[in-house]
Amino acid sequence: MRRAIGEAPVHHLGGLLDDFPHHCCKPGSQLLARYLVTVARVPLVQFVSARRHGAPYCEAGWQAHVWLEAGGLIIDITADQYDEMSPAVVVAPSSEWHDTFQVQSRIPYGEMMRMERPYSRRFERTFKKLVRAMEAPRPRSRKRRAVGVASALNAAGWQLRNAASGIPASAAAFGAAMLRGLGVDAFSGE
Repeated sequence: MRRAIGEAPVHHLGGLLDDFPHHCCKPGSQLLARYLVTVARVPLVQFVSARRHGAPYCEAGWQAHVWLEAGGLIIDITADQYDEMSPAVVVAPSSEWHDTFQVQSRIPYGEMMRMERPYSRRFERTFKKLVRAMEAPRPRSRKRRAVGVASALNAAGWQLRNAASGIPASAAAFGAAMLRGLGVDAFSGE
């Protein structure tokens, strides 16, 4: 999903993600959640709405952020909108960076997906265009094959590290599947 958003012409994004990833955590998370629930069939996806106050994070009072949680993992495709955050995508059982936020609410998928008319139409059009872009065959260059191998090795290494640290195999397998589905070549696992 992150790759599809990054590669999409701005007019395909329906005004929802014009400055992606900046100020796009809610629509980005909604699009990813829709994909996870309807295409990947991931159960129990929930939105986490959180905020943090004061320095060193911001001088203007507070910052808000939204990300997903599913299968015991934090899933955040817009974390890099904040200067201190790298990598761009987080798929991990825990994150020191996310712990700097105070959770305001955990919202079930169905509740977060209730949208007003003009927004819901733009959202549906954008979602369909992104899914088509994700499903379109892509030419496999030598570089893409190397990236695919690196991605598989990263996911396998992540599974092994998590197995050694006592994280259940199902969570590690879910995380590896998420990495592949997100088109992520690296991960954050603190």
